[in-house]
Amino acid sequence: MNAPSSFSISSNTLLGNDGGKFLVGAAFIILGKNRMYFVSFGRFRKKPTKEMVAAITKIMDNAPKEGVKFLSAYWTLGRFDSVVIAEAPNEQAFMKIALRVGEYVSTETLMAVPREKAIKLVG
Repeated sequence: MNAPSSFSISSNTLLGNDGGKFLVGAAFIILGKNRMYFVSFGRFRKKPTKEMVAAITKIMDNAPKEGVKFLSAYWTLGRFDSVVIAEAPNEQAFMKIALRVGEYVSTETLMAVPREKAIKLVG
């Protein structure tokens, strides 16, 4: 499964251009070919400053050295302050980066299995 090439945000769902819907309120993992795609929703722990933004940017810029590639990042209005879409080889690689930004942003994380794969698990 390839990750959708673009996303749009509404008050109740995160929509991929492939028509897939994902619940809002957590980070989601979309399984791909030897890569995992992460959609991470965050809340700033305090009012953003130029220094804080620079620190987060540095973490994101250095992430490819550990196999994590940020595909897009958005600041949002509403329940969450940010949405980040990234790909990584596994959960551990993404978690390392998520822990580094944890000083600045709190996140929620859930793992999602594509519907087609989940249906196959039903006995």
